[in-house]
Amino acid sequence: MLRGAMYRATGEADLRFAEKSVGAGPVVAEQRRKAARLPITLPATIRQLDDEGAPFGEERQLVTRDISIGGFAVGTGVGGFSPGAHVQFELILTSGEMLSGTAIVVRAASEMSGLRFEKLAPADRVKLAGFLAGQQSNRGPRAAAGAR
Repeated sequence: MLRGAMYRATGEADLRFAEKSVGAGPVVAEQRRKAARLPITLPATIRQLDDEGAPFGEERQLVTRDISIGGFAVGTGVGGFSPGAHVQFELILTSGEMLSGTAIVVRAASEMSGLRFEKLAPADRVKLAGFLAGQQSNRGPRAAAGAR
């Protein structure tokens, strides 16, 4: 776990994190995310892929912790995915529509994995964008102001 604080550097979209370390000055980590995440829980079915792209191992029924136009995070419980692993996924939106494709694990922490969409059909990306826009408008200006 890192200890520190988020701050705005040069503008509204330039978020940075300064780590507090013992005996040294702060270390600054650049924000790598390009899309805002929304804390939404959705059913997710995930299956790991081998080097040739074939599914292997057990299919896992998980739940998202957050989602954005660029990817999503899932709670994995014990036995998360390793960074760099490729997976096949299906997400069920609250409307009942399904998104499916492949993703790569970009971060793994205690009982959580962050995945970046790798292959997502254009029609599914449009569905996702509409879903996210609807979720943001449902949260209203009060929720958006609190998220800053």
